[in-house]
Amino acid sequence: MIRAVFLDRDGVLNSLVRRDGRGFAPRSTSELFITHDARAAVQLLQDSGFICIVVTNQPDISRGHMTTKDLTSIHDVLSSELGICQFYVCPHDASDKCSCRKPRPGLITSAAAELKIDLASSWLIGDRVSDLQAGISAGCHVVFLAGGQDSHDEVLQAGLEAVPCLSSLTTVANFITTNQYR
Repeated sequence: MIRAVFLDRDGVLNSLVRRDGRGFAPRSTSELFITHDARAAVQLLQDSGFICIVVTNQPDISRGHMTTKDLTSIHDVLSSELGICQFYVCPHDASDKCSCRKPRPGLITSAAAELKIDLASSWLIGDRVSDLQAGISAGCHVVFLAGGQDSHDEVLQAGLEAVPCLSSLTTVANFITTNQYR
């Protein structure tokens, strides 16, 4: 079985784009800025035997703010720059009530079935409570990356006080590679 690290995209691998004082996903490659430590962190995870897979909600597609071509271009850059194995995307809005939108585990369980991933020895890195809930529902270990979309207080309010909260992607990668479950 394969071990994986599932990574949320926006706020984890790339910076959020500020619009009206809030952080949002980039809508084009011109808005895409890979975080300073993403390359090193992904490489460390891969060198430790994990495949790295992006699982991301992208409701801007269903809302008409970006096209699937824009999304593919962003993912082509992330794949080229970071060596991401696969991308699993939910293009739906929350009102669609689909099974793939985090906090539901559909993206993760689809990847696990397709790629024969052992979820019990896999991890999810996210910056939102919904990311963590999806990982837990799928049976993964989870780590909260602080400084993204949700605060540590929101993680605590969601009853996830046992989830490790770390401040950089490199720190998270080091934590995972030294706390592997086999």
